[in-house]
Amino acid sequence: MRSESSTASDGEAVLDSLRIAYRRVLLGIAARDLSGLAPMDTIAAWLSDLADDVLEAALAVARAGVGAEYATCRFAVVGMGKCGAHELNYVSDVDVIFVHEDSADRAASVARTVLSVMGGSSPDGIVFRTDADLRPEGRAGPLSRSLNATVAYYEHHADAWEFQALLKARPVAGDRDLGARFRTAIEPLVWPETLDPD
Repeated sequence: MRSESSTASDGEAVLDSLRIAYRRVLLGIAARDLSGLAPMDTIAAWLSDLADDVLEAALAVARAGVGAEYATCRFAVVGMGKCGAHELNYVSDVDVIFVHEDSADRAASVARTVLSVMGGSSPDGIVFRTDADLRPEGRAGPLSRSLNATVAYYEHHADAWEFQALLKARPVAGDRDLGARFRTAIEPLVWPETLDPD
């Protein structure tokens, strides 16, 4: 049986490999940018695709940490802001919200791990600064909400700016079907047939 220190060491090695791979891809994008080989919108799309890929990798790390029970927890990462709009720049934060079905406890554990993987520091730096504060209720709210609870929040409690933030929402990692269902559910709220005075 492997020791906890050995397992922790393996985990750090995985994270270091992820950070190094991220830096290599980022360097390639920057080289094409500085050489004038791609226009700005293409560079922004490549940076956004890189964020999507790293979020998926961070989610894989989180799944491994939660273990076999994760299979019963459907989980999606939704990009917001510049990440959702596919227009990241080199210093952008990656804004996300988390949506799940089934176990709220496992989903919260997965969400915390994703944020830790993305923003954890080492001699190889961090991957992306990742922010989940655009979620319903901001920092006061749960890190992940079920699809039904998320939609109910937007139906009954959201402010006008929160609907504006949803304009750029895009599923970026995890359960794509759940992410697509989130997008479909919030679209009528973002683009209502009639607008109230607010």
